[in-house]
Amino acid sequence: MEHPGVFELRPSKSAPAIHVRVLRSWVPDYRDNELHFLLVDQEGLGIQAVTKENDCTNVRSRLQIQGCYEISRYACVDVDDFTAVITHPAMIRLGSASVFTPIADTQELPTQYFDFATRRKMEIQAKKERGIVDFIGIYLKLEDKTSKKGRPYVVLTLRDISNQDMSVALWKEIATSTHRFNRRNIETAASPAIVAFTSLKANEQNGLQLQSTNATYVFLNPHHLEAELLKEMWQNQEPHHPALQIVPDNYVSIADLLQLQTTEIKGRTFNIKAEITEIQTTKGWSYTACPKCNQSILQVDTQWFCTKDGMQEKANTMYRIIATLSDNTERIQAVIFDHAGRQLLGMTCEELAEKEDPINTLYSLMDKEALMSIQLQHDKRMRTLKCIVNKASYPAVENIEATSSSVADATKTPAPTTPGQKGSTATGAKRQLEFDGKPSQPKYLHIHTPRILTLNTLSPADSDPTLKRPGKRNLTN
Repeated sequence: MEHPGVFELRPSKSAPAIHVRVLRSWVPDYRDNELHFLLVDQEGLGIQAVTKENDCTNVRSRLQIQGCYEISRYACVDVDDFTAVITHPAMIRLGSASVFTPIADTQELPTQYFDFATRRKMEIQAKKERGIVDFIGIYLKLEDKTSKKGRPYVVLTLRDISNQDMSVALWKEIATSTHRFNRRNIETAASPAIVAFTSLKANEQNGLQLQSTNATYVFLNPHHLEAELLKEMWQNQEPHHPALQIVPDNYVSIADLLQLQTTEIKGRTFNIKAEITEIQTTKGWSYTACPKCNQSILQVDTQWFCTKDGMQEKANTMYRIIATLSDNTERIQAVIFDHAGRQLLGMTCEELAEKEDPINTLYSLMDKEALMSIQLQHDKRMRTLKCIVNKASYPAVENIEATSSSVADATKTPAPTTPGQKGSTATGAKRQLEFDGKPSQPKYLHIHTPRILTLNTLSPADSDPTLKRPGKRNLTN
């Protein structure tokens, strides 16, 4: 049975009984005699409710946060621009005479409500005397600071959906309230940690900045489409700060990686030498992406909708390969995204999709040692670590032209192209990631042409059949 929602409520008009969930409460800045609530209906629409003076204690005792109620005997009033934190043409005025009838908790009433602002909207709000916005971003770092007047506060640096950094200052009143801001949970969360803020004040004193108000609440990894898009952006984007750059010869074994704790993997990139020993294709090996920002894109009839760039005429197909990586110590589950996929296969995902048998081409990646730049994440379902492959390349292979049966006088020739590349073109060179690691000592010579010998490296398992390679090759189709 449907009940009247908050959409139709207008100042001085009818006030029917409504079914809502109480999400948040706060005392506004400079309004100690008021108590405000955020209510949400079954349509996911929010409205602000206010009670004043002597009614505050009565109403506070009768409404519980996250409680579901039928509310009647109230009035719809004009919005108070000084205290409003959401966009609605009316506010609800509650009092001791209001009736709050508890109703059964139901999934039809959302447990969270956000109205995240785009960067452009934040810039517009910053020009206002009191521009209030909700914000969400990827947590990067946290710092304790003190204002010139000795007032302590906390500054969080986050990356927003436009891939730009944003600073959010939380004043002591919010930063020290654990039910508003759980600092420990955020600092120890697995990367990428998505943090959402409500009711921040935007200003542009020293560039665009956000700061807390009395209505601010902070949420970690909220269930919201924007949070999922941020996670995909983080996984797909190019490394862009020193912590993510590849350091030559700084390779770590998979066994050592699996011993790391949450605090040791956050914001770090590791370099490994490993083989792809399993590729899972049952869930596909690609995703549709916005041609402008590479985020996941949603099909709308014959067009595509990107939450960042709007309607698009077409969508790109990009790699998302689920695989198992193995070295001579252990194995780990991995997701290989577009940039690394192009580096390994030497072709775009769309080019691979046009092939007669793309699955076999994917399987050609297996059992070849590659150099990979990865980030680690906790897989909560499997209770273990998994990795995201950001960059990848095959080790440089030396070619020598034999002038006799001995290789002592061999001279180097340019390294062969990676699989799928056609010749040593400029385009192919851009696709190959450079590594400065020294090639391993060759175990045998493989005849490439009558006069060209190629040095390949074998693992102990290849040279000795009694040794078993970790991560047995397994084709999952």
